Amino acid sequence: MKNNIYKNNITGYIEGYYGKLLSWESRELIIKSLSKNRMNTYFYAPKEDINHRLCWKKKYSENWRSHFRKFTTLGKKNNINIIAGIAPGLEFNFKQLDNRTKGDKNSDFQLLYKKAKQLLDDGAKSIALLLDDIPSDFQLKFGNKISEGTYHGILANKLLKKLSQKIFFVPRIYADELIKDEPFYLRDLSKVLDKDINVFFCGKNVVSKKLTNYKKINKILKNRIIFWDNYYANDYCPRRLFIGPALGRKNIPNIMINPTGLIKSDLLILDIFANNLKGETSIKEWKKILNYHDVPTIFVKI
Repeated sequence: MKNNIYKNNITGYIEGYYGKLLSWESRELIIKSLSKNRMNTYFYAPKEDINHRLCWKKKYSENWRSHFRKFTTLGKKNNINIIAGIAPGLEFNFKQLDNRTKGDKNSDFQLLYKKAKQLLDDGAKSIALLLDDIPSDFQLKFGNKISEGTYHGILANKLLKKLSQKIFFVPRIYADELIKDEPFYLRDLSKVLDKDINVFFCGKNVVSKKLTNYKKINKILKNRIIFWDNYYANDYCPRRLFIGPALGRKNIPNIMINPTGLIKSDLLILDIFANNLKGETSIKEWKKILNYHDVPTIFVKI
């Protein structure tokens, strides 16, 4: 299997929120912040990129690809790996995943593969398949002959095999609190999902206060788990901005932060988050970071 760049711990930034779309200039600033903070990964998966999710079958323009190539080149220069996400779950036709469409150049899978290959050709180090935040109407659309978890695993495996390199996967059930929505999803997924696929998971809750009290996901999935951390995210409550210390996240080797999409806030949050990765959270160091980013001292008292 090609692409063994992820043999070390995976830490970094997820552009994976709703409501914001960063500029290329802002993304460059985040790359430099990741490098400064000795993190190694940028996960490109913004919900507001229409070609990423809502119209995932649509090709990226030459202008977008030119900017993306410059972005991935900067990532390489700074030793930051770029994961490029594709989220086809809203309209992917899972019934096509059989031999009848094997030679169909216009099948949904072939379109998915072509987009993934284009992103890799333009400098992404790896591809992520996202099937999160989609309606729970799988049986209504595709029947109950094959379960949703099984079909999702089959699709991920097929993309892994076609690309001949490791991929990342965000399942529909990506937190403990979602398991009740489809109790057998993770069990069925685990029976088919290739162990070389890295899986993102949020913990006990979609926004987890701690990452130590979640269901033992590795008892179900034997895959490598990377925590998708929404601790600082505010897309579900845009008037809220949390810049406190990152508590409840000690000694977690593979973790990426999905914050706000507000560049100045995110650069501050990255410094706070990176400081926590070094070990025990220090309130003294946290205050220094706030001061460095010109946060008024009255904030600490509040």
